[in-house]
Amino acid sequence: MHILHHGAVNGVTGSCHQLIINDQSSFLIDCGLFQGEDSVDDLNIEFNIDTVHALIVTHCHID
Repeated sequence: MHILHHGAVNGVTGSCHQLIINDQSSFLIDCGLFQGEDSVDDLNIEFNIDTVHALIVTHCHID
């Protein structure tokens, strides 16, 4: 197992981490959007989600 950090690595917005179980299975831990000067205009996920079986949400914001 290992964790890939897709967001909130160099800042505090866009928290998104992927727990890789094996080559066929993984879980997302949060999947936040970037805000402020780090934000983008589209909502596309920029990484492969073919192995993702669940999303674990640790917190959310109304904004």
